[in-house]
Amino acid sequence: SGALFQCSFTTEITCSRSAPVGSELISSEPTGADLEHVISVVKEHWKRAPEDHRLPVLALDLAARGGGSPQIPEIWQALAEAGEKSGVAQGELWKLWTCGIANCFCGYASPAFYERLMKLLKDGNAPMEFRTEMAILALSACEKAIVFRQLEGTEPALERRTLETLRTFLGERLADGSDRDPVSRERVIAALAEHGGEGILRGICRDPKKNIAVRVLCAERIGEIGVFDDPALKAKCRPAAIRRFRISALIRSGRFAEAEALLQDEEPRFRTLRTVEIAQRQGNYRKAIQLLKADRGTLEWECYCSEMLRNVHMSKDRAAFRELEAENERRCKEAGHPVPEESFNNFFYVALELGLYDGKLTPKLLEKLENLPRSAATLDTFAWALYRSGAYRRAEEAILPALRLADMRDISVILEHAGDVASALGKWQTAERCYRLALANDRRTTSELSPDCAKKLREALRKSKIPAAAPKGGTR
Repeated sequence: SGALFQCSFTTEITCSRSAPVGSELISSEPTGADLEHVISVVKEHWKRAPEDHRLPVLALDLAARGGGSPQIPEIWQALAEAGEKSGVAQGELWKLWTCGIANCFCGYASPAFYERLMKLLKDGNAPMEFRTEMAILALSACEKAIVFRQLEGTEPALERRTLETLRTFLGERLADGSDRDPVSRERVIAALAEHGGEGILRGICRDPKKNIAVRVLCAERIGEIGVFDDPALKAKCRPAAIRRFRISALIRSGRFAEAEALLQDEEPRFRTLRTVEIAQRQGNYRKAIQLLKADRGTLEWECYCSEMLRNVHMSKDRAAFRELEAENERRCKEAGHPVPEESFNNFFYVALELGLYDGKLTPKLLEKLENLPRSAATLDTFAWALYRSGAYRRAEEAILPALRLADMRDISVILEHAGDVASALGKWQTAERCYRLALANDRRTTSELSPDCAKKLREALRKSKIPAAAPKGGTR
């Protein structure tokens, strides 16, 4: 979901205006003056119930659903100040921070916001688990803020310094071995691996003085095979456990033959799932689909189906797509529910890319896409369908909120789409920045960018130096 924090409660409070706050505003996704109304309602509510942090979270949620409103940092500042003045318990304020932090970037955060973030990060009175959670959220959000500064054509110096501080904080938290929660450790490792901290993880792997369990988790994530030959590890861990970690690391580092040899000694189910992963990484999607079709694990299907769909998309294999789509529909029918909206959106996007909807994008179908729950994926699919149908201006309106809501794993392909839309409208400087940033932030093992993205960048760069002409077509 594009909304980072879902609120299940419904509260109706009326303020100076007659419009209620609650489910009506959640569904209407307010912006501008309506958001100001939400803030005034929150302040009034906190005067009566200072211990209740739910409405502030709702306000941030609403702002996020609006596609990353420029008002988010201001909203957060107002809420934090209101909470402090109304005597909200410190623990509640920490919850508000944890819930609000990721919404407050989006390229808009002020120097005062970053200063406060750093102060909280160093606050010894704040629980370490809170500071760790805050740093993980902020790491992703700060990296995205850098992208938006670059889109604006400004130097993100403050964001870069903040990003480095966040990486260092999480690296130290991981290296000192004080975090005994395996889930927390794995989240820190994943955050560092996904946001430029591989060097930190590699340093921990290679330091024999560091906690051996942490070194193993880091090695598995980045494919540092040598760790598994450490005598200290062999003395503390069962051979079967070491073998499984080694297999995962071998697969991540692309040493598939060695991984397959070790898999021969594993139990069938583990062997099947790891073989699926190898098949996907090798581009053998038909084999991966057949293996999963034979496996009855629902959880594994949900986990692997999305990634397989991405890979089938890039292979342009229509037969594999049809087979995957049919298996997904069969499993949904067997479970007694329709295809989930998120799954429908993902399959529709790939079908669109494979040309299966060429000439078939009816107004009714576009309306269905528009009414899907707002997220980076659904907004991007809607924008891309509009672009493919020639409605460039409407596509432009949809693509910016998609960028605001995207995470760093998906932002590159949305940036390329934004570049295509800008090119169609003759906005060559914008297109050039989008293509350049798409290529710079392409992080997936199997790239989802089109093969000619670099060519489109060169074309946009050339045309951005030519006096602008009227945009072509697509005035809808």
